[in-house]
Amino acid sequence: MAGDSPKEGSISSIRFQLVSLGLLRATEAIAWTSIFPYVYFMIRSFNEVPESRITFYAGLLIAVFTFSEFLSGMVWSRISDKIGRKRCLLIGSVCGMMTSLWLGLSRSIAHAAASRAFGGLLNPNTGLVPTCTVELARKEEQRASALSFVTFVRSLGNLIGPVLGGMLAEPAKNHPSVFPPDSIWAAYPFLLPNLVVASLQLSALIFTFLFLEETHPHLREMPDFGLTIGRAIIRRLFQQDQEYGYEMVDPNQGVDESGETADDTQEVDIASVTDGDGTNKDDDKTVNAKRAFTYQITLQILSVSVLAFHKVSSDAVMPVYLAAPSDSSTQHLSGGFGYSGPTIGFILLSQAIVAALAQIRFVSWFIDKMGPLRAYRLVLCAYPVVYMFTPLLPGLSVHSESLALMLVVLELWLKILLSSIGYICSTILITRTTPAEHFLARTNSAAASFGCLARSIGPLITGKVYEVGDEVGYGGLAFWVLAAVAIVGGAESFLLRDHV
Repeated sequence: MAGDSPKEGSISSIRFQLVSLGLLRATEAIAWTSIFPYVYFMIRSFNEVPESRITFYAGLLIAVFTFSEFLSGMVWSRISDKIGRKRCLLIGSVCGMMTSLWLGLSRSIAHAAASRAFGGLLNPNTGLVPTCTVELARKEEQRASALSFVTFVRSLGNLIGPVLGGMLAEPAKNHPSVFPPDSIWAAYPFLLPNLVVASLQLSALIFTFLFLEETHPHLREMPDFGLTIGRAIIRRLFQQDQEYGYEMVDPNQGVDESGETADDTQEVDIASVTDGDGTNKDDDKTVNAKRAFTYQITLQILSVSVLAFHKVSSDAVMPVYLAAPSDSSTQHLSGGFGYSGPTIGFILLSQAIVAALAQIRFVSWFIDKMGPLRAYRLVLCAYPVVYMFTPLLPGLSVHSESLALMLVVLELWLKILLSSIGYICSTILITRTTPAEHFLARTNSAAASFGCLARSIGPLITGKVYEVGDEVGYGGLAFWVLAAVAIVGGAESFLLRDHV
């Protein structure tokens, strides 16, 4: 019925905006994960460091991006308060395209590291996309669904990234019939995946320019030339299609016959929710920011930072472990799996597929069934067991390569399920324990920034530990160190609450 209200917690009225935010995160994820399958081979192609040092520099290329995000995260938040969230996101997309091409054209470790550093410094997505999501989903009942939806779209980027990196890197070597050995693709063997990444970032940039609304509560009325064009396109495409709800509707009604709010009236709907939640817009300017970071919020940020530390460290080391030559000459747990770049790409692709499928049904069902706090504790306590099991897998390949491959794939599937549940639970818990609604942007930005710091430190430390372990014949030492870190994170989770 035309007068029916959407069900409690529905995000149908803001789904189009969430798609735009999700695309920004997805292209960022593609740029982030596409380097994983070929980073080992890229550093080796520079011929600047010995084989034993490749792992460290692989961790450096991954860590410098997230450390730069940490340095600039709060700066982007302040800039967005001045010029708007959307403008910052557009600037970040343009810069992301440029740094992706820079990485693809790099001929040395210094150039590759510089491209990654500037890519992180000029990327506002980590803090601003969650902030925009919270500002769109003004109702408490909407936030978990909205954050989960954006996470799902981002997981599609995690799905695409590894296959792009694994299949498109070194095209002249892997596909000589299509890419001649004397072509630019041989001179710049890692340009093709980054060129594709830049093209996807351009698509997200155009979509955001045309369709994303400004979410900052005080800047929503700014003129937006891109949005004007986007709305004209929507009217032209869907003016006779009631299902999408793109015709003008009564603002008091808020929904059309399909239950979806018109794109042209979304800002009215959001504004009405903002005005009706009892929050004075001027409070943001006068409230003491220190009140946002209570003891419980500090624990929540520490917890998700520990999770980010060992999760991303594992993500960074695992492709190197998969690529490292196998070694059955000793009784120690030395060597890796010896897989090729395309094989690693497909392994990581399968992991991303599981993550995307899990976001559709399983993750939300599991969290609803267990509750976010219990589910979060279970996830953090499961990680140490998984990490302790990892170094045993290469030894199995001596007896059965297919069994070792199957087990490593299952292990990666389990880890991606754990992280998918863990991050969403953490976001829900931070939202629930934030002392006031107008602090949500601050607490989410702080969690994102310190998560980036953990992601930058983790791969560097773990890469060095892996290097030392490999030298003494224990290549799996890094995973045992991660198990110890995960034990600390699991213990700390029992100090957390799910309410203010």
